[in-house]
Amino acid sequence: IRQPSPEEREHHAKEILNIRAESISQVALDMPKAKVTLTREGTMWKLAPHGGRADVELVQRLLETLSPLMAERILSGSREQPLDPKAYGLEPAVGWLSLVMNGAPMTLFLGETTPVHDNRYLKLSNRQDIFVISSQLFDMANIPAETFRDPLLIRLTGGLVDGLRITSPMVKMTLTRLENAWSLTQPLADRADRTEVNSLLNHLAEIRIKRFVNDTPNVEQLPTWGFDNPKAEVMLQQTESPTAVTLFFGNALSDDASLIYA
Repeated sequence: IRQPSPEEREHHAKEILNIRAESISQVALDMPKAKVTLTREGTMWKLAPHGGRADVELVQRLLETLSPLMAERILSGSREQPLDPKAYGLEPAVGWLSLVMNGAPMTLFLGETTPVHDNRYLKLSNRQDIFVISSQLFDMANIPAETFRDPLLIRLTGGLVDGLRITSPMVKMTLTRLENAWSLTQPLADRADRTEVNSLLNHLAEIRIKRFVNDTPNVEQLPTWGFDNPKAEVMLQQTESPTAVTLFFGNALSDDASLIYA
């Protein structure tokens, strides 16, 4: 039986965690700059409590720091002289990250920086050891909660859009897709230029949100943003969703005419 090399034994000894990202269903952060809970829904991540979409790529990069999470050093006390978490900024912790993996919770407590190399102290909720780790995990988690929001107005894949309706003062047009062919059904029935339709879908998929205004707007507020009489509406029917999504484009911002409400 092949035995691990000294290098492999040292590597495994310093491995704190090695968690598959797909096994994590919830992440809760309580950091100096961020207090946010992220919940997985299929391939997407949602932000509690309003259920807004989270930035999937950002969440994935955060979880990849745990696969594996390595220790620079491991500090172990003894029964006679146990380690004092307060001395390492771990009681109370500077910040913490709680995970739910396959239904089981685990919390990572992040402490103060070490005197040299700008590393940080870490403690797990299910272990007595204190670890010295790179500051990468802390830096990635300690960002404003708003940063975790999905920066794209809509998430779509061009090949999975089956229907498209555009309404504006200048255009009223409906398109449908059958396999790889697009057809116009309004204002007339004809073949559509697939390249032009895909270009439009790509433009829609690239619209980035510059500011978040209101997560739960009231109906009486809609005229403020121009949604009582939108400049344009775009309805998209996607294969994987039973419900169509409509984008409404409203007024320009009073302080920056290059931006509009959507």
